[in-house]
Amino acid sequence: MEYWNVKYKQTIDYLYNLEHFGVKLGLTNINVLLDRLGRPEKKFPIIHVAGTNGKGSVCAFLTHILMQAGYKTGRLTSPHVCDYRERISINGEMIPRRELIRWTEEVKPHVHNQNATFFEATTAIAFSYFADQKVDIGVVEVGLGGRLDATNVITPAVSVITDIDYDHSRILGDTLEKIAEEKAGIIKPGTPVISSSPLRNIQKLFQRICREQGAELYSLSDHCRIMHIQLSQSGSLFDAYLDDQPYLDLTSSLIGSYQPVNAMMAVAAIKHLDPSRFTVTTEDIRRGLETTKWPARFQLIFGNLHNLRIIIDAGHNPGGMRSFTETFQAVFPRRRATIIFGALARKNYMPMLNSLTPIAEQIAAVRLETHRGLDPDQLLTELPPDYPIPIKSYPSVDAAIHAILEHSQEDDILGIVGSLFLAGEALGALDKRGLLKK
Repeated sequence: MEYWNVKYKQTIDYLYNLEHFGVKLGLTNINVLLDRLGRPEKKFPIIHVAGTNGKGSVCAFLTHILMQAGYKTGRLTSPHVCDYRERISINGEMIPRRELIRWTEEVKPHVHNQNATFFEATTAIAFSYFADQKVDIGVVEVGLGGRLDATNVITPAVSVITDIDYDHSRILGDTLEKIAEEKAGIIKPGTPVISSSPLRNIQKLFQRICREQGAELYSLSDHCRIMHIQLSQSGSLFDAYLDDQPYLDLTSSLIGSYQPVNAMMAVAAIKHLDPSRFTVTTEDIRRGLETTKWPARFQLIFGNLHNLRIIIDAGHNPGGMRSFTETFQAVFPRRRATIIFGALARKNYMPMLNSLTPIAEQIAAVRLETHRGLDPDQLLTELPPDYPIPIKSYPSVDAAIHAILEHSQEDDILGIVGSLFLAGEALGALDKRGLLKK
């Protein structure tokens, strides 16, 4: 056992050390890697998911619905919250340590020859593992953008493009149209495309690209009506009509004003799979939505201290933060929360922070462990003197949680929102204090 523990740590260290190659957008490296591995991604059908916000939730819904229908489903997502192995799973179970060791050793010589990046290696490992385990279908989330992302070597059964918003603008472009065009790079000839953007200019762009590619565009806003949304501390309840087929009294365990759209995006994608290969019933859909789990997306934790409610949400861009605030106001009307906020320095963090003012009683800005984190002291210098919410800086997530818990009172609400790095650190700090009882 000690041998495998040491070997696993060496494997994880090796993979993280690949991050020094940075981000290399382009398909040359990953194509060489997959050629040398026997093109594992061609051995199973794939649903490919791009977009700015909602990608992970759509992937989670897809996975759980397909699992309910009896299909062995591989899922590749990024980034992870607490454990690298979250990125690669089959039927919701993380890749076992020994399998990760095995496939890392398999790809290592080719990674070395190509100076491949962390994400390229992870993508090659995931496809190899899924093919070896003979999955019935894969659900693959784009890492960054779409057109030049390492996952874009696949020819998908269905392409999905979720909401488009500003994020990674220095790489993807400084307008929504430029960002959408990069995301639309996953559109392939003859492949159905499911889109959720309600913006007419974005829809027109997708229509043009689909015409050029000979692909069918299925815009959710034209085919789906979602009604009677009710949000509570236990989930999201709603009715939907997809091409006039009723889906009534659906319950998603994921809380959010945006989750019914993500859920129906998953349903629409599944409806576009080859019916001769995949049969998914309404009951499969219902049970899949009910059982979907996805961490750090308005994740509500009931702490065993003063009836404390803790919400962890990785709203890592302005759009995600606006959605968090909207959902908070629906679930906790007329309430305010103490907020712990942490973001990466390269993010558009001021609009993110400002989105929290309608619900924040006080804000703790924290320094993240990653060197890419925003300096909370620097953030305070950028605020105007009359900023409407009291805000204080803390040297770590743990320090902020300690200070807030010391002064917490009955029925308080603590929101921990921002980067996925923040979510991971917070979950670790809460677990250390025994506060992760659901």
